Amino acid sequence: METNHAILRDVDKKRARRRVRPYRLRLRVLFGLISLAFLVLTLRLADLQIRKARFYGGEAVRRRVKTSLVDTRRGSVYDRYGRILAQDKPSFDVCVLFSSSKDDDERVLARRNRETGKYELSLGVWLRSIVRLSSMPLQDIQEKVREIIADVEATRERVIRRYIKRRGKAPPRSFKIPEEISYHPVLTDVDFDLISWVEVANDHFPGIKVEAKAVRFCPYKDSAAHVLGYTAPVQGEDIQRWGESYAGSPYKRFLVRDYIGRTGIEKRYNKFLRGTRGEIIEEIDVAGRRQSILASRPPIPGDDVYLTIDIDLQRAAEAGLGKQVGAMVLMNPHNGEILAMASYPRYDPNTFRRDYTTLRKNPDHPLLHRATLAAVPPGSVFKIVSATAGLETRKLKEASTFECTGSLKLGNIVFGCWSKWGHGKLCMREAIEQSCNVYFFNVGRIVGGDALRTWGAKYGLGRPTGIELTEAAGNLMDAKSRGDEFNMAIGQGSMLVTPVQMARLIAVVANGGKLVHPHLLRKVVDCNGKTVASAGGELASVGKATGIHRSTIAFLRTALRNVLIEGPAHRLPDAAPLVKLGVAGKTGTAQTAVETENQAWFVGFAPYDNPKICFAVFAERVPGHGGATCIPLIRPVLEYYFQKSSLAALDG
Repeated sequence: METNHAILRDVDKKRARRRVRPYRLRLRVLFGLISLAFLVLTLRLADLQIRKARFYGGEAVRRRVKTSLVDTRRGSVYDRYGRILAQDKPSFDVCVLFSSSKDDDERVLARRNRETGKYELSLGVWLRSIVRLSSMPLQDIQEKVREIIADVEATRERVIRRYIKRRGKAPPRSFKIPEEISYHPVLTDVDFDLISWVEVANDHFPGIKVEAKAVRFCPYKDSAAHVLGYTAPVQGEDIQRWGESYAGSPYKRFLVRDYIGRTGIEKRYNKFLRGTRGEIIEEIDVAGRRQSILASRPPIPGDDVYLTIDIDLQRAAEAGLGKQVGAMVLMNPHNGEILAMASYPRYDPNTFRRDYTTLRKNPDHPLLHRATLAAVPPGSVFKIVSATAGLETRKLKEASTFECTGSLKLGNIVFGCWSKWGHGKLCMREAIEQSCNVYFFNVGRIVGGDALRTWGAKYGLGRPTGIELTEAAGNLMDAKSRGDEFNMAIGQGSMLVTPVQMARLIAVVANGGKLVHPHLLRKVVDCNGKTVASAGGELASVGKATGIHRSTIAFLRTALRNVLIEGPAHRLPDAAPLVKLGVAGKTGTAQTAVETENQAWFVGFAPYDNPKICFAVFAERVPGHGGATCIPLIRPVLEYYFQKSSLAALDG
C-alpha cells in the first residue's frame, strides 16, 4: 500500500512539472526580450549623448526661441498747414549685450559679482572692438558703460521693490528685468559707412550688434525751438514718476533706452506722441541670427500733433526779433490760437545734447522761453487795466481831467512823469495816447488798489494762462499804501506779467471783452487718420466774458488807435506803416534796478475795426523806451502777415 502511494505521488509531481515547464519558457523569452530592449535603448542613449552630443547640443541652441520688443515711431509735430516741425529720422547705434548667464562670457558689458550681487564692468573682447571702431578714449567708454550699469541697477531695485510690495515676497534668484538681457548702445548715431563695415565684418566684432533707432529731427532747426521743446533719455526719476501709468503693459512702459519729452509740446503731449512697441518671437541660431519668425505683434506709431503755429509767420517773428533779447507773441484774439511765439536767444533741438553745456553757461539764458517765463513789470501797458477800473467802477469818466505838471508829490516822495515838462490838462483818452503817468497816479488814488487788482484779474493777470507750455504766473501786487497804488496804476512796483499774458490782455479789447485761452494745439491724429483730441475737446477756446461794458471797450479801442496817430510814438518812422495797417496798441516802459536799462513793451491788434490778430512784443533790458524799441520789431512781421493774408484771399 505504501509503495502504491509513493508511486502515485511521483506521478503527480511529474504531471505538475510538465504543466509548469511551458510557463518557465515563456518567462525566459519575455525577460530576454525586455533585456534586449533595454540594451538597444542604452546603446541609443549612449549614441545620442556621447557620439552625437555636439550635434544635438548645437541644434538645441540653434533652435532657441527669443522674444524681443520692437521699437515704434514717435509721432510727428506739424504746423497749422501740415508742415513738419519735428519728426523721427533713422539713426544707428553700436550696441553690446548687457549681461549673460555664462560667467566667462567676454562679449557683455557687465558681470554680476556673486558676493555683492551687483554688476561690475566687464573688460571683455567687446571693449577692444569698440576702441577699434571709434575715436572715443578708453576712459570715456568705460565711464559711459558704468552709467548704463548704474541705470540698470537702479531700475532693477525699483522693480524688485514693486514686486515685493505686490506679491509679499522676494522674486526668485533667476529673476531678471528686460534691461539685464538687452543690448545697450555704446556708440550712438554712428556713420553709415562704419555701420556697413561692422555688418560685413561681423565675425571680427564679437558681441556687437548694430541697432537702428529713431532720433528727433527738426527741419527748421532753432525755429520754434522753445515751443517744440526737446527729448532726452529717460532717467530713474522718470520711470519712478510715470512708470505706474503704464504698469502691466510691457509695450508702453518706459525702458532705460527710451526718450521722453522734457520741455514744450514734446513734454505736454508725450502721452500721445509715444507709440506702442511691437513684439517678435523668433527662432535664432547659436550666433543669435534669426532662423524664422514664429509670431509677431506690429508696433503702433505715436499720434501726430498739429499745432496752431504758422511756421512762416513764426520765422518772420523770429527774424523781426533778430538779436534782440526778448519775445514776441502773435495770437488770434477771438479763439486764443497762438500763430507765432518767438523768443531770443534760442537753441537748436537737433544739437541740443551736444550744445547743452555751452547753452547753460550762456549769460543770456537761451534755454529760457521768455514768451511764457519772462515775468517782468508791464509798465504803461497796465494803464489799459487802470482805465478799465476807473470806468467800470464809475469813479471816473472818459471826460475826467487832471493836470500834469511833470510830477506828483506824495509826502516827501516825488513821483515823476516821463515828460519832465508835463502834459498839461488831460482827459482819459489823451492820457492813454500820451501815456501820462501823473494822470494815472490820480486814477490809482481814486480807484484804489483793490479795484486795480480786481480788474487786473479779469484781464487774466496774476495767474497762468493755461497754455500748454511751462509758464510763470506773474504777480498782481497788493497795494498797501498810496505809493503802491501810484506804482500799480502805471504797471511798476512788484507787478509782474509775461508776454503771453499781455497778448491775452490786449485780446480782451480786440474781441469785445472775452478772456480767451491761449493754446497751441489744433488736433491730435492717430496712425489711422482719426482725430483723438482737439482744441475744442481739451481747451475752453471760446473764452469767457469779463463783464467789461461795450462802451468801455469802444473807448479803449479809440484811445489805443490814437496812440500811433497822436501819441509820442507817431514820430517814429515805423509808426506810419502800422497806421496804414490799422494797428491799435499801447507802448510800455518799465524801469529796472539799473538806470540805463528798461523793460520795453508794445502790445496791440489789427485791423482796428475788425481785429484778425493781436500781439505782444517784449524787449529785455534795453536803453530805450517801449515804442522806440518794440515798434520796429513788430512792423515787418505785421506787414508779412497782412501781405500773406491778401495773397491767400486772392488765391481763394
